[in-house]
Amino acid sequence: MKTSEHRSRRRAVFGLALILSAGVVVWLSFAEHLTAERLSERHGALLLWRDAHGLLAVALFFVATALAALVSLPGIAVFTLAAGLLFGWLWGTVLVALAATLGATGLFLLVRAGLGTGLTRRTVARIEAGEAGRVAAALKAHEIKTLLILRMAPVVPFFLANTLPAAVGVPLHRFVLTTLVGILPGTAAIAVAGVGIGDMAAKGSALPSASLLGALAVAAALLILSGMLAMRLRQGA
Repeated sequence: MKTSEHRSRRRAVFGLALILSAGVVVWLSFAEHLTAERLSERHGALLLWRDAHGLLAVALFFVATALAALVSLPGIAVFTLAAGLLFGWLWGTVLVALAATLGATGLFLLVRAGLGTGLTRRTVARIEAGEAGRVAAALKAHEIKTLLILRMAPVVPFFLANTLPAAVGVPLHRFVLTTLVGILPGTAAIAVAGVGIGDMAAKGSALPSASLLGALAVAAALLILSGMLAMRLRQGA
């Protein structure tokens, strides 16, 4: 039994290392393309690609976004902008939220499988002694609230927001639900901004559109809210 668990753990660790390595390679190869400017420049080509492939375009975009979330790609926000540009703010939000949740859950499961029960206890002890100790303690004291804060506020990087809960033993169903709910506001704001970028590109205007200005206002409100939530987390609320 122990041998089987050890092999399963080794496979999970190998898979995690492979995914992270792939994420680094993809980021180094495509970082210059994952910008709002390049998205605006390719506006017409992206719309043609969407119209030419229909549902296949939706499926391919979903898979690409899920993989970007799985490897914690720093340019994931550009996928959300692209979703708004291609599919509108509503369907873009739904698409990215579901795909990002799927990718985050995949990373969560890999980390949990790779750690194993005994290793998890040792890992938690190390986490509690390090910089992430306050987040780990908050997860134990106020699990659901802290999980939501991790998604809405930039308390820790996206990668740690997926791996810390796995290390401290957060149940899978709570991780999935709080991830989906927590990323919805920010995802919607960025998707609306994507619609604005598309409008500007279509009109050839250098002035921000009403939808883009609205998205910036929503993003500013979310930033203030995120700061308040992060402050409460630091205070141990």
